[in-house]
Amino acid sequence: MERLEAQAWSWSCNKPRRGRAHVGAGVALFSEICVRAGRAKKTFPGFSAIAFVRLDNSPGEQNRYVFDRATSDGAGAAFYRLSASSLFIFSIRNTHGEFYNLEIPVGDKGIPTERYVFLYCEAGVGKDLTVARVMIDGKEIRRRVLNFPMDFGRQDWKPVKGEVDGKGSKQAPFEIGMLSIGQETLSDPDIRNHYLLFIQFLKDHVGVK
Repeated sequence: MERLEAQAWSWSCNKPRRGRAHVGAGVALFSEICVRAGRAKKTFPGFSAIAFVRLDNSPGEQNRYVFDRATSDGAGAAFYRLSASSLFIFSIRNTHGEFYNLEIPVGDKGIPTERYVFLYCEAGVGKDLTVARVMIDGKEIRRRVLNFPMDFGRQDWKPVKGEVDGKGSKQAPFEIGMLSIGQETLSDPDIRNHYLLFIQFLKDHVGVK
C-alpha cells in the first residue's frame, strides 16, 4: 500500500508509516511517532484514523466533521457531530453505498468535550467479518461487528469535506493537533504508543502537566 497524501501543513517525517497520511503541527513530536510506533504485528486492511482533537459541545445546524474520506470507487469513512444532536457518528460505507454507523453520545460515558482527546477510529476487514470501533483516550467506547467482510475498494482515502488546518472551518470547527489516516488498523501496542505521544502533545502544546 502506498502512503496517502499529506497536506501542506503536515508534520514532516523522513520515514512515514506505510499507508498513513498525517496532518498537524509539531515536527519533533510527529517524527517521534514514526520512530516509536513501528509496524503492528496484527493489523487488518480497511481504514483507521488517529486524531488529537478538541471537540466543542455546541450542536450546529449541519454535520460537523473531524474527517470525511472516500475512495475513488465509492467507499467512505467519516467521524462527525450530528447536526442539532448530542451524538457523534463514526460512519463507514462500502463500495455499494451501504452505510454502517456507530453512535457515541457526548458526555462522560461517551466523548468528552471542551478539552483535547485522543480519538482512534478503525474498521478492519477479516476473512469473514468486519470490526469497527471507536476509542477515546485509549479506551474502547464503541464496537460493532459485521458478519461479512466489507468491500472498501482501493482504500485510496481522499478528503471529501476538506480537512481542517488546526484552526477549524465552517464544516469542521474542531481544533485538531494531529490527524493521521491509514489503510489498515493498528495493533494495541501501536495505539498505546500513540496515546503516550498524545500525553506528550498535551504537555508540549496545550500546557497540561
